[in-house]
Amino acid sequence: LMFDGFICEKNSRALELLKECSDYCFDKIGYRVEFINKPMSEPKYKLQNIRPIKTDSDAAEKFLELFGHDRAVVCKGTLYLFDDTTGLWSDDKLIVHRFLAKHAEQFNIVGRESGYGNMTTLQTKVRKYLKALVRVDDNWLERTSDSSLGYLLYNNGIYDIVNGKFIKGFDPHIVFHKRIHFDYEP
Repeated sequence: LMFDGFICEKNSRALELLKECSDYCFDKIGYRVEFINKPMSEPKYKLQNIRPIKTDSDAAEKFLELFGHDRAVVCKGTLYLFDDTTGLWSDDKLIVHRFLAKHAEQFNIVGRESGYGNMTTLQTKVRKYLKALVRVDDNWLERTSDSSLGYLLYNNGIYDIVNGKFIKGFDPHIVFHKRIHFDYEP
């Protein structure tokens, strides 16, 4: 986003200041820069509604907003997340780190160049807050243990044994904790 102006009140003093600014620029750089007061128009594009991140809690809430509440659960004190790069549900802390790094531009801290996307210490703090924000289901492991019956998870998707079909990609509703470590090739 580029901004080619500044905001000032529309009154006689403001108009005098704009002329003084033009004169100052001419004195300093030798070029006439004209500052004018023109009406504001509505942008032709929709601005993103970006909530600023000020705290670790803000970052954790933003993480869940982007990652998806249905892809995270705490079961018996352990945080499980769905990893869309592997198709696995896991308690691996790197899932949080990779996601924050991938979406780093959305996790900058107000007033700073860097943020949660590129600072490991901050990423670890987000993970701790997630445990307090996601749904708790102490029966989740037991309840979902049969969801993968009849399916095999490969690097590149899921093989449906019953129907004899391969499905490219992954499904968080089919809970896998292990996979076959090569691509499925018919």
